[in-house]
Amino acid sequence: MSNLKSIGLAYQNYFSANNDHILRGDATGNTTGNLWFNQLSGRTDAGISTTETPEGGYGLDYGGYSRPGVLACPSEAKPLHEDKTVGFKYTHYAPNWFLTAPKESPARIRTLNAITDASEALLVGDLYSPQGSVLQNNRNFAYRHGANEDYSRAQDDVPTSKGRANSVYVDGHASGMTYEYTRSITNDKVPNSAVPYGPSVTYNVLYIGYDYTK
Repeated sequence: MSNLKSIGLAYQNYFSANNDHILRGDATGNTTGNLWFNQLSGRTDAGISTTETPEGGYGLDYGGYSRPGVLACPSEAKPLHEDKTVGFKYTHYAPNWFLTAPKESPARIRTLNAITDASEALLVGDLYSPQGSVLQNNRNFAYRHGANEDYSRAQDDVPTSKGRANSVYVDGHASGMTYEYTRSITNDKVPNSAVPYGPSVTYNVLYIGYDYTK
């Protein structure tokens, strides 16, 4: 939770310095230097195999393989590792793909004017798959906190009443949620129904708190 609050603070610094624009969650130009965590930490490349302290950025302590910073969740068993078959290559967290401007034509970068409820607009949350880089549905979250089970991914045929996924929101607060909670968010909470795949229990947790069309 503390890591996510630090990520949220870096986002707040970014908002203030960039006219309330919301940092893109994906890379532009296929360069790792444009990834959200490198932008917030001041790195110009992935750089997590080094112990260098980058200059610039917005206050995010990236850390790395040898000195995990706030990008490494202490509750995740798989470490940060350059080999994705061993662990997570860059981070244990991922941004909300729908809020942080997915690749569209033309490319879109939102501002905070799109936010309808900053306490519900999810920015970044616990990521399940080492192969993933963004949160695109409620199964992409890792429900790794408070669970005694040997799994962290939510599945319809597996009970997940104990596990929680932590996330940070646009207003800077961080909190945990269960898979069941994500499935309880009704369609009428989505500010604009013109969203990818339509309002549904699978996606609503990533649609609420902002108007996708702005």
